[in-house]
Amino acid sequence: MARNECQVLILARGGGSIEDLWSFNDEQLAHVIASCPLPVIAGIGHETDFTIADFVADVRAATPTAAAEMAVTARVDLIRQIEQNATRLRRTLRHYLDQENQTLDHFSRRLISPLAYLRSERARLLGLQMQMNHNLKTAQRLALFKFEQLKQRMMSRSPDVIQSGHALQRVSQQLQSQTRQFLILQRQKLNNLQAQLEMLNPQRTLERGYAIVSDKKGHLLLHPNQFQAPATITVRMADGQVDLGIISVQEQI
Repeated sequence: MARNECQVLILARGGGSIEDLWSFNDEQLAHVIASCPLPVIAGIGHETDFTIADFVADVRAATPTAAAEMAVTARVDLIRQIEQNATRLRRTLRHYLDQENQTLDHFSRRLISPLAYLRSERARLLGLQMQMNHNLKTAQRLALFKFEQLKQRMMSRSPDVIQSGHALQRVSQQLQSQTRQFLILQRQKLNNLQAQLEMLNPQRTLERGYAIVSDKKGHLLLHPNQFQAPATITVRMADGQVDLGIISVQEQI
C-alpha cells in the first residue's frame, strides 16, 4: 500500500474448521482492515463461514474465487455496460432536447410584438366599424320597409285621414328615436374600442418614460445576453431616438 502498487486488496483463505479461520476474528486485524485506504474484499472459507473480517471489509465474497471475480470484471462486460450507458445518455439527451424544442416553439407562437398586436386591433376595430355600418343600414331599410307597410295598410283601411296622419307621425317619431338610440349606442362602442386601442399604443408607453432598445438592424433587445460589447444600439423614446455605445454587459445574478 505504501508503494501504491495495487488498487484493491483481497483477504482470502480456503475453507476449514472454525479453529482454522479463528485468526480472522482478531480485533487488531479488524482495525487494520477498517483503516485500510484501499477497498478490501473478504473471501474467507466457504459460503456458510462468517468471521469478523467479513463484516469489517468493504465487500464480502462467498469464496476466494468469488472474491477474484468481483475484483476483475470482464472487458466485454465493461464495454457492454459503457455502450448501454451511452445509449441511455443519448436517449435521455434527445428526449430533453425534444421537450425544450417543443417549449420553445410554444412560446415563439405566443410571442407577438406590440406593433403587430396594434395592427391586429386596428384591423379588428375596422371590421367592427364596417359591421356597425352594415347593421345600421340594415336596420334603417327594415324600418323603412315596415313604415311603408304600415302606411299602405293605414291608407287602405282607415278612412280617417287625420287619425292616419297622427299614427304615421307617431311611427315616424318612434323610428327617429330608435335610430338615434342605435347611433348613440354604436358611437359609445366605437369610442370604447378607440380608448382601448389608444391604451395599447406603444407611443403612450414611451411618453411615461419607457424606451425601446434595438440593434442597428432594428431587432428588439430584451435580455442582457443579446447585448455585445463594444457595439452600438438605438434607444427610441417618445420624442426621438439616440444611438448609444455599449462598453460592457453585466447580467443580473
